[in-house]
Amino acid sequence: MKSESPSTDVQTVQSDMWDITFWQALSDVHKDFAGGVALRQPRAPLLLANAVWQPNADAVTDIRGFYEPYNIHAGVVTIKLEPPLITALRGAGFSPEMRFTLSPATDDPATDPAADPATQLDIQVEQVSWTEAGRMGGVLAMAYDYLTFDTALGMLVSRTMQTLPDLQAFLAFAGEEAGEEAPSGAMLVICRAHTLRALFLGGKPDAKEALTARLASEASRQEKNAEVLEYTPLSNGVLNEQLEPDSRNLIYWRQPD
Repeated sequence: MKSESPSTDVQTVQSDMWDITFWQALSDVHKDFAGGVALRQPRAPLLLANAVWQPNADAVTDIRGFYEPYNIHAGVVTIKLEPPLITALRGAGFSPEMRFTLSPATDDPATDPAADPATQLDIQVEQVSWTEAGRMGGVLAMAYDYLTFDTALGMLVSRTMQTLPDLQAFLAFAGEEAGEEAPSGAMLVICRAHTLRALFLGGKPDAKEALTARLASEASRQEKNAEVLEYTPLSNGVLNEQLEPDSRNLIYWRQPD
């Protein structure tokens, strides 16, 4: 499916903290819609790539029709919790399902500044190219409970890495023979002026710890901040609607059948 580029600047739905670029590259379609930017990716159920980002309150009722023909639940991403938009979303049947939070990556088990923290955990971490996206897709599909979408996710990661030169990929392996066994963890990082941000991070606990340590180490060498995008389900649609407009929380809203 050919992507449709939005005719207006996507900065209209971005903040200084949040960036739609990565999710836009993951989607098959991205276009201006309902006062925001609509992303659609029918090949994998990626929440942030299957939602309208920051729509206008008076256009919320139009969103279901954008996804319904593709058997995708209509979704909305809010960067700012504006009261009229919250009222419109709830009135149209949307409920907050997931909170995405940027958290500092502070794990660094290395006691020797010159040591590789991943090695100390008996985990080998390697930076890899887009050609390893298939193995990344397998790890990430399991980590995010997309088990039947491992091939599709790998293909999307491969395409996105070739589209966005500021993406870096890392695989974690248990033991010393990294290239001869299946990876136990995977991380996809986007580089920005002041941050290295892990947008996908999954795998076994020790692999995730090693990957996070590698992220922190890389950021320290580049004099940048290290961040990890964390996912938190919102039970029963409960949301603290007093979050500050510049908070580190991005909310995904889902419209049921």
